Amino acid sequence: MLFVAAMPVFATENIITVNLATSSNATVDDSFCTLHEAIKAANANTNNADGCAAGSALDEDVIEFSVATVELTAGLPNIKDGLTIRGPIALSLAPAFPAADFVFSTAPNFDPGERLVLDNVSIDGATIQNPLIYVDNDNDPMALDIVGGTYTNNTNTGAGAIDNGTVLNAVGNVEVNLLDVTMSGNEAMATGSFGGAIALGDNGAVMTPTLNIQGGVYSGNKAAFEGALDLTEVPNSLSAGEHVINGALFQDNEASNEGGAVYIGLWSGSARITNTRFIDNTGGPNNSVYNVGGVLFQARLNTSPVSFSCVGCVFIGNNSGTSAAILYVPTVGDDSLVIDQSSFDANNAAAGGALSIDAVIGSPGQALISNSTFANNYSDNDGGAIYCPDEAHDLRIVNSTISGNTAGRHGGGLSSGCETSLNNVTITNNTAGVGNMDNTTGRGGGVRRNGGTLSVQNSVIAGNNIGMNDEGADCFGNITSAGYNFIGTNLGCNYTTGTDDIVGGAPSADPLLGPLASNGGTTQTHLPQSGSLLIDGGNPAGCENGAVVPAELLVDQRGETRPQGAACDIGAVEEQPIPASPVMKTDSLTLTSAPTTAVPGATDVPMVGIKYTNNNGNMEAVTLTHVTVSAAGSPNASPDISAISVIHDVLCDGDVTGDPLLSSGLDNFAGGNPVTVDIDDQNIDYNDPFCVI
Repeated sequence: MLFVAAMPVFATENIITVNLATSSNATVDDSFCTLHEAIKAANANTNNADGCAAGSALDEDVIEFSVATVELTAGLPNIKDGLTIRGPIALSLAPAFPAADFVFSTAPNFDPGERLVLDNVSIDGATIQNPLIYVDNDNDPMALDIVGGTYTNNTNTGAGAIDNGTVLNAVGNVEVNLLDVTMSGNEAMATGSFGGAIALGDNGAVMTPTLNIQGGVYSGNKAAFEGALDLTEVPNSLSAGEHVINGALFQDNEASNEGGAVYIGLWSGSARITNTRFIDNTGGPNNSVYNVGGVLFQARLNTSPVSFSCVGCVFIGNNSGTSAAILYVPTVGDDSLVIDQSSFDANNAAAGGALSIDAVIGSPGQALISNSTFANNYSDNDGGAIYCPDEAHDLRIVNSTISGNTAGRHGGGLSSGCETSLNNVTITNNTAGVGNMDNTTGRGGGVRRNGGTLSVQNSVIAGNNIGMNDEGADCFGNITSAGYNFIGTNLGCNYTTGTDDIVGGAPSADPLLGPLASNGGTTQTHLPQSGSLLIDGGNPAGCENGAVVPAELLVDQRGETRPQGAACDIGAVEEQPIPASPVMKTDSLTLTSAPTTAVPGATDVPMVGIKYTNNNGNMEAVTLTHVTVSAAGSPNASPDISAISVIHDVLCDGDVTGDPLLSSGLDNFAGGNPVTVDIDDQNIDYNDPFCVI
């Protein structure tokens, strides 16, 4: 994992060593250097005659520690200049610590372009009225790097000036970089608090901080809004760049409202989440359209497009009263959400068990889901996996699997009123109309269309289910085929058949899919089984991605090449042909030259060529460990076989392997009789190379 933040380059470090385990605001002229005094020395770039080394205006000031812990009796001085505080060091707050103080803070006149680095600093169990770390540099650029360290079980009571963010609150033009940090069990207690661990952004600033998270654990944090992280770009503010979360874990965070784990509200720019896990986070109950267990992406009344993406993400067991894993709220037509190579499993919500697109009706946006799996998610109402109610949105699903999801009312896999297209999608084993609270008829075990358009191509919708008195096991509503689909049954939906569609009725057609399993790639899929009509059932001209300007799908959901046969397969997975079994051959040892005749009285027997072939038909290295030689039909006494040796002559020429030279010091070989070479297969040592062709 790389720390992507640009670091300043200094000729040398100027080390200031803290050697006292307690620290207060007092400056004492002695041999001890407290953390308060060290920061004052770095700010002033002078020696304060207090036992600390002088700060430097030319070199990088670095505060280090010769003690393992420091107890603070007051908040540390405002930091005014670039500074690194390097642990490991564990900070604690004394009972007399003023509750309204920050632990770390930067002065409004912090040197522009400089950075504050907290390296392996830890704070545990603190209770104060404000965040532990507060950074505000007006609109001048600066950076905050928090590297390693743990911030656990801290509380912001909200009684101070800032009730948002228990560990960190940053506003203004700040580049915030968090590398492998642990923030767990923190709580912002105020009824209107945002961000149980982190809050970035403030309505009083012109600039909004830029966030870069690399790795780390954010777990068990709580707030009224956004359990772990609140990133709110300021309306009409300038964005300093792309926000990034990579390789992190968000688990067991909780919010009474909105995002159980993360809220990202953009006025401009983009946010990208990659290779990050969201597990068992909880959003608020069903009293707000913005409640979500995992991540809330919101475009904040912007006039220029913003983009969100989640690539390689995993959402498991998140829940809320609205949407469970992701809630996407766009504002303008070019706002976009991309979900790729991601998994959504066992999430639970009121609508959209895994994903809900714009619970606020009327604001347009675009969403693309590709190479992803939605499995075992549950919705009390509509959209067991995905809920998209508004035709103002464009939803495109490509190379993806929707399996085993359940909706209490409609759309066990997908409930759509959007402009929706499905390309090479597998929708199976989903259920609608189970446990609905208002006793309405459940509709669409696989997909339900209740507005907009729904176009399907090269996709399989089969093997889905409904309750006893419900309608449309596989589909419900008007559905348009773009060709080459497999529909288990069209009973209950107005399905317009396209080119080479396979459509069942009663009974439904069986696509012969294997179970949901790890079949390669990063997500689980259903493999077509032998004899399935899905195999080579797609468009012979090539499966397409459904974009405005279509492009051929060259790989399946797992990244395997399409097509493998005469045409691409229907659904998310391209079945690979089973290779023919190799023809097994018997090991053989053969003579490459006929037995020769010994010259009477000769001391040498001419060479006999030997070739070894293994059972795959390939010649390999071999050592002959059991070779016997005899002279047949001799009128004279047989030769002394024990005196004959086998010399491995390492000749490799064409098809002939090494020729053992049979030699003897005796002269009693009978003339005119063949010499026989007898080789025992059972005594061949394959590990001692003889000759390789």
